[in-house]
Amino acid sequence: MKKNYSVLGTLLLGGAFVASAAAPAFTGQSETVRMADRCRVKAEAVAVEGVKAQVKQQAADTDKWEALGTGSFTDFVFTTLEYAAQTMEVTFEKSTTTPGRYRIVNPYEKWVDPKGQFPLAFDATKMTPIVFDVVNDKYVYVHEFNTGYSLETADGGEISCEMNAGNIIASGATLEEIAAQVPGCLGTYKNGNITASEFFSLQGQQYAVFLVSFSKDTENLYLGNSGATFAIKMPGAKEIDPNDGWKEAGKAKYTDFVIPSMFDLQAQTFEVPMQESEETPGLYRLVNPYKYWTSPDANSFTVEDNHYLVIHAENAPDVWIENTETGVNFNGQNGGMISFFSQLGDIMPMASYETVKAQLPAELWATIKDDVITYPNLKFTYNGNEVPNYGATISSNPDGFYPARANNFRVELPKSGVEGIVAEGEGEAEYFTLDGMRVETPAKGTVVVRRQGGKASKMIIR
Repeated sequence: MKKNYSVLGTLLLGGAFVASAAAPAFTGQSETVRMADRCRVKAEAVAVEGVKAQVKQQAADTDKWEALGTGSFTDFVFTTLEYAAQTMEVTFEKSTTTPGRYRIVNPYEKWVDPKGQFPLAFDATKMTPIVFDVVNDKYVYVHEFNTGYSLETADGGEISCEMNAGNIIASGATLEEIAAQVPGCLGTYKNGNITASEFFSLQGQQYAVFLVSFSKDTENLYLGNSGATFAIKMPGAKEIDPNDGWKEAGKAKYTDFVIPSMFDLQAQTFEVPMQESEETPGLYRLVNPYKYWTSPDANSFTVEDNHYLVIHAENAPDVWIENTETGVNFNGQNGGMISFFSQLGDIMPMASYETVKAQLPAELWATIKDDVITYPNLKFTYNGNEVPNYGATISSNPDGFYPARANNFRVELPKSGVEGIVAEGEGEAEYFTLDGMRVETPAKGTVVVRRQGGKASKMIIR
């Protein structure tokens, strides 16, 4: 099932890649860090405080439907089995009896079995449509469905998927109430495009948005939508603007550690465009960073667009970086997409900052000081074991992990445009919490509103 490279498991050693003589050689030790139970997630019904109304939903199988047209659907179920997401052209229908309800007809009819490590069998008669409700033209609830595929193992069986929001509905909530109180457990809708995250938070706990089940394994539910691949593009959907919600923040200097961790190559430092979140102070991303990396061999490496290195500095000086594809493909033997990985990138989507800070070693964190982000520690100790802190992976071997070989990771943020700095000479600056209370000396890492000279802006204190 879907594995997780996490500090909360057993450290295993794997073999190094073997490269052809003509290509740059892989170097170092490939290591695997797994947490066997990450894919087993909380699936019990969760109560929503203040919800009293009973569910008034028409059963999907009683709806009447009309043709809507064709669009696309990106699989998110088989990521549980570590298969790459596939995007398929599919047919949509619209309910004529329930407003806002749609369905994808025969969603897995065109899915191609990759013939990987898991034996699968397909029965079209078991496949059900994917029915989903659009709520307030903003959120999406996906009903339980059967893929039509079965895992041909002793603990396998028919592969089905549901949303954890169904457990909240079972406790007596309407979709409108869920959208108002726990929107993270639903998908998001914008201009005909539908996506969803891996996890959501509720009452201090983390839950999977999608749950995958196997009919012969009645004890466990597994993480669906690993890597947040779930995507629906409805007929007539507008193209998503990748810059929506982000503003330009100048150019950062990025020192790459990823390629040197896997190959006998020197680290490079290069300028890359940086953006800052319009809604979350301290959230940045480097835009297509490896587009500005100089490849030592055009035949061995190719670089794709539309990749981002997302940096979380909301709790400065503590920083973490999301796991991400670099956009660099190695074209040699055992090649594929090279990805950045950090232990916190694996853990933080499942836990709050306060929980991780209190329970895990401080050496896990990257840090920011004087607008420079670094990873001070290559390794840390957990349960008596020395564990690599961050490194690289490659798509041809999802279990392989190449730890950083030197403290090369470095991002120098642009000096201007960050933190909502206002011009001097406009009077003394005042600071307030987000709920309006004045703060004389804001603590580092807190998000405040700064007011000076009649101007106000949110910022993070460093």
